[in-house]
Parts: sequence; C-alpha cells; structure tokens
Amino acid sequence: MHASIDKFTIKYFTYNIYDHGLYQMKYFVIAPYHSKFKSNSHKHKLTFTQNTIVTEIEDSSFHWDVFELRTFE
Repeated sequence: MHASIDKFTIKYFTYNIYDHGLYQMKYFVIAPYHSKFKSNSHKHKLTFTQNTIVTEIEDSSFHWDVFELRTFE
C-alpha cells in the first residue's frame, strides 16, 4: 500500500520514520489511490495528516519479506 504525506505535513514525520521500520499509526486517512504515476497496484492509499501519530514497534513475528512477486505474463 502506498502512503502519501504532503509537503506541509512532512516536517512532522521526517525524523521518526525510517526505511525497514515497523510502525503503528493512528489518525490517518484511507483514500482511493488515483495517480498518474502509481508505485503499486493497490486501490487505496494512506494519507498522513498533522494529527497522525506514528510509533515505532518491535514484533519478532513480523515477516520482513519486502518484495512483491509478479508473473511475467
């Protein structure tokens, strides 16, 4: 799923979201993912707001398979 943070809101998350981190999020918006340039095929996206709360968590049972397999057809 794609996440979107606009240029006015990004300052709230720049220093607490990192690649390959596992996060719990509250107070975000789920909206249809209509974009000219889509990074994935999911039909919805997460949109962060100034009220979104992001907390890093640890969960040893979480599977870190960070790739998507597709057929060549």
